[in-house]
Amino acid sequence: SAVSQYLPGNTILYAAIPNLGTTLTQARQMFDSRLAESEALRNWWQQQPIAQNGGFDRLLNQVNSISSYLGDEIVLAMTSNADAQQAEPVFLASLRQPGLADYIKSNLPADSGVHIVGSDGASPAGKGQLFVDLDNNILVASPSAAVVQQVESIVSASSNSQFAATPLFARVQEVYGHGAGYFLAADLEQMIGKSVSSAKGKI
Repeated sequence: SAVSQYLPGNTILYAAIPNLGTTLTQARQMFDSRLAESEALRNWWQQQPIAQNGGFDRLLNQVNSISSYLGDEIVLAMTSNADAQQAEPVFLASLRQPGLADYIKSNLPADSGVHIVGSDGASPAGKGQLFVDLDNNILVASPSAAVVQQVESIVSASSNSQFAATPLFARVQEVYGHGAGYFLAADLEQMIGKSVSSAKGKI
């Protein structure tokens, strides 16, 4: 992946999604399938605010509306807070072509909730917002402006983040090495509590 190394060290879930038109609908199906297979993952997900009131589907639709400007792969990751009990989603992708900022300003309705960070000197907070940063030819998008800023600082530094030193990153790179397109990897050890020491939590 061209963008996986830019994720923060507190990344606990990683999904690789080829950008193929209906890709985010398929990604949702893949995610639901994985939830059905893993009780631990399902229980963790049901506790997340983003999983409630259609918030996750709204984010997928927001990203899907600009997918024609994105590269061959969209990465969806979840980063955790200090106790790994609440996660924030973040999308990363290389930009396929210029003009996305103008497209968002001209074509997406005001109630779409897609906001380019720094485009007007403000970063409004609000339910349903998707904050987007387009610097360095990479899309960074999240409902959390703080997460966008965190990831963009890694991208701007042009260096690997702490995520590159984690077992989850190593597993992700292994899956890429086998030629996988769609896949989802989660660090269940972190999701179900830092007191769990067994490495069997990785899927």
